[in-house]
Amino acid sequence: MTIQKITLDITSDSICPWCCIGFKHVQQAIKQIRAAGHNVEFEIEFHPFMLDSSLPTSPGYNKRAWYASRLGASRIKAAEEQMVALGMSEGVRLNYDGQVSNTLDSHRLVAKALEVGGQNAQVKVMEAFWSAYLERADDIGDREILATEMEKLGLMSKAEVFDFLGTSENKNEVQQYIQDAQLNGVAGVPYTLINKKYALTGAQPTSSFHRIFSEIVKGQRK
Repeated sequence: MTIQKITLDITSDSICPWCCIGFKHVQQAIKQIRAAGHNVEFEIEFHPFMLDSSLPTSPGYNKRAWYASRLGASRIKAAEEQMVALGMSEGVRLNYDGQVSNTLDSHRLVAKALEVGGQNAQVKVMEAFWSAYLERADDIGDREILATEMEKLGLMSKAEVFDFLGTSENKNEVQQYIQDAQLNGVAGVPYTLINKKYALTGAQPTSSFHRIFSEIVKGQRK
């Protein structure tokens, strides 16, 4: 039986709850396609985006204060309660304690994971970083946190992570991708490009991804 291939290029940020939730929807749609008996290989690659490139390096800002500066102090309590409830419904225990800081180092490691371990490794790193920041309220700009996550996954030792982040390796490439994405109209994330043709912006429901996947495997889309 011929194996069909579907590529997913997902532009996201490591501090973005909608990116985490949106990817869960992608995974659910993939499971549905496979459960229907379709022989499909999904190739997933994450690409960087920074919701706030002006964030300082670790320790950055208090997370609630940062959200209040973006949403307005009068709206933050209701917004947090709404997001926590939504996260729970998706299996994500959002935690608004802790600090938020610049995400460039995390993106460099997500890109490095692809080089070191391939797409499956990159997915695991992205999920680990989301869990660290969104659920445990770890500072995802803290190199100690990043190094610990990479070592737990068996991709790099903590010493290797510190050495890597101390160089300029892939830094320019990551920054260039972010700039190019913005120039190409990516104003928010997640931004998912399917088979280099079909773009979905935001944490679209599982049904949206499933519909496109299904039309591709049925030959209604290419």
